[in-house]
Amino acid sequence: MVMKGMYPYVLGSCSRFSDARIGARIHGHVVKLGLDLCEMVGHASVDMYRSYGKFGNEGKVFDEIRMWRFDSVNLVDWLRSSVDLNSLRVGKAVHCVAVVTNLCGELSVNTALLSMYAKFGELECAELVFDGMPEKDCVVWNIMISAYSRNCRPNESLELLRFMGRSGVRADMFTGIPAISSITRLRAAALGRQMHAHVIRNGLDYQVSVHNSLIDMYCECNRLSSARRIFDMVRDKTVVSWSAMIKGYVTHDQSLDALALFSEMKCDGVGVDFITVINILPACVNLGALENLFDEENINEKDVITWNSMVGAYAKHGDWYRSFELYNQMKELSIKPDQVTFLGLLTACVNAGLVQEGKKCFKEMIDIYGYKPSQEHYACMADLLGRAGQVNEASELIKSMPFKPDARVWGPLLSACKLHSDTGVADFAAEKLITIEPNNAGNLILLANIKAAAGKWDEVAKIRRSLRDMGLKKTPGCSWVEING
Repeated sequence: MVMKGMYPYVLGSCSRFSDARIGARIHGHVVKLGLDLCEMVGHASVDMYRSYGKFGNEGKVFDEIRMWRFDSVNLVDWLRSSVDLNSLRVGKAVHCVAVVTNLCGELSVNTALLSMYAKFGELECAELVFDGMPEKDCVVWNIMISAYSRNCRPNESLELLRFMGRSGVRADMFTGIPAISSITRLRAAALGRQMHAHVIRNGLDYQVSVHNSLIDMYCECNRLSSARRIFDMVRDKTVVSWSAMIKGYVTHDQSLDALALFSEMKCDGVGVDFITVINILPACVNLGALENLFDEENINEKDVITWNSMVGAYAKHGDWYRSFELYNQMKELSIKPDQVTFLGLLTACVNAGLVQEGKKCFKEMIDIYGYKPSQEHYACMADLLGRAGQVNEASELIKSMPFKPDARVWGPLLSACKLHSDTGVADFAAEKLITIEPNNAGNLILLANIKAAAGKWDEVAKIRRSLRDMGLKKTPGCSWVEING
């Protein structure tokens, strides 16, 4: 009889096969022998199903090991697994186990719980865990500050940074980067200078990633000279450093400076990545150098990043035909497209209103290449269907998402409701958006405009009262004309 100690190795070997049925048969054999409650076998089963991406089976394994003796190491491992599997349900189940086994008082378990909820964007749950923690080290504060920054809540992120300082916990590099990102989003130059001083005072300016964040921040705050000074001071520039500065020049319509810096980057032997190409593309368009950018490399030496750059560029500038032409060339040359390729194609479909092509592209990405759509892919599909008047279909697609939609998905749906006067779906989309972005007055104002177009003035008045009571105001738009510039 095969000893149970051999089964973890057998299950581990199954993960190397592309056919999940082989692993499922071995797992079935394990269950028949009654070895599924063995901790080592259970962990091996989880790892195997994780490699296949079989979330449902992973849930069955979790049910089978409910009688295990849990300790903090097991719980932390399971919480990490829930993130790997993109399964909030499993994460919450492990949280329940932590409560029942009285392990919630341990810092490692609380930190893993906080990280899990933050990565899923469940900020309310993350806040409850954070507030209930008896002790908080720098890692805990960083997770929460980063979570606020990542989920478009820069004010809360910076407020938490202040509380962190008052609590006596010293900030590190992983505190500074999300804080700088929050300031960048707010475009608050005064706060940016304060944060820069804080970085220098605390000795956090030794890392190039911090410098890169500062360059991006000063560019967004319309302080190009400050950004350039930091850029020139960085000794070990990365491709991100060059890309951030190039983006700053392009954003402020300094195309010649952007192209000059791009040429300098190539002369220095720095490899150009997808982000850099995307950043330099508007400058190339403005100066008529777009074709030259793609033709500089030999066709056989172009990698998927180069192809994606051009697919995305043509998509952004409305030339959907060239985007799909490049996609077909990729297939002819046996260059496997990735998720970024399909994002560019879907963007082209949105800009050109190609609904059927977009649906086909979305289906091809899943069925032929086996990619799981991200928030951005779903956002494109919601935008595409919504603009075409297929608001209900867009709503159903969003409801079918295997993870929680964010503002990038709900925003286009609400805009589509305004375009096509669909007040029913608008209420639903606005409710979701307000939950995600409670301080964004634009969502409520858009909903009010939809109601006004439908003649529902009582509801318009109610929304405006809510805005007034919450103290929210929409940032006014602006435009300018440059004379003799």
